Amino acid sequence: CARKVWGVVARVTHFGAFVDVGCECKAFLHASDVPARQLGQWAPDLFTRGQRVRAYVKEVDLNLGRLKITGFRPKSLPKVPF
Repeated sequence: CARKVWGVVARVTHFGAFVDVGCECKAFLHASDVPARQLGQWAPDLFTRGQRVRAYVKEVDLNLGRLKITGFRPKSLPKVPF
């Protein structure tokens, strides 16, 4: 997929955050998919409700209406020159 999306954290769980990305499906960002995460940090240490986040679509499940998103930039996208 590798599509960039912006969203707002709607709910924080122990392992990640549900992010409103402007579609009818639920988008989940797991704490391990955050580049700035340090060892031992849990989702409540990383996310706050209302926080704006940039992510990339990792997987789409149309049957369940779910998106898995990641904070890591996919290698399939061109490199940023800076």
